[in-house]
Amino acid sequence: MTPSEMSYLLAAVSAIATLAGLGFALYGFYNLKYADRIVERKVESRMSILKEDLRAWQMRTQEANQKVIAGYALSMAGKHREAAALFEVAVSIDPEVFNGYIALGYEYLSLGEKQQAIEAFHKAASLFPDRPEPHNDLARVYAQTGEYKLALDHIREAVVRKPEVLKDIEKDLVFDSLRKHYEEDYKRYCTDEVVNRAGKGNQCFTK
Repeated sequence: MTPSEMSYLLAAVSAIATLAGLGFALYGFYNLKYADRIVERKVESRMSILKEDLRAWQMRTQEANQKVIAGYALSMAGKHREAAALFEVAVSIDPEVFNGYIALGYEYLSLGEKQQAIEAFHKAASLFPDRPEPHNDLARVYAQTGEYKLALDHIREAVVRKPEVLKDIEKDLVFDSLRKHYEEDYKRYCTDEVVNRAGKGNQCFTK
């Protein structure tokens, strides 16, 4: 390769490098110029999706609540089968609708369908693990069916979550037979260390 050819090649390479650098610079400028606009569009799109989701959730919740309210009205009128049907629709629309599964469980009890009631209360317990009410309801059902060990287990679960429920349990005549047959176990469950740590002492067994 002659010196002149070498010089030409170096000049060509330099020109290509310069053009490439200019291209990258222009590309970077374009990105910087439009980056904020792209991000803004993405945020707006995401916010729009979130708003639609929220609107859909609100509509489901409102519809489910309406079914629950109508179900209570039917229950008070003694129409338990119709009430249960409405509660079933409510929880199918929104499983977490307030008191949906609890109300459904009590309608099943009114219809003498204890197994379905137990399933509904268990579903409520799984959806709301911190609430004592489903466990108290399960304890009542098991006490009525003579399954005292299970009743005691759920009394304890209710007490662990809210020691104040002991007062209601003590007044509930449903547990009289349990107290009679399992007096010592009942005392032990009601003086559980969890209750004592809560400063409640033994409120659950009084003569």
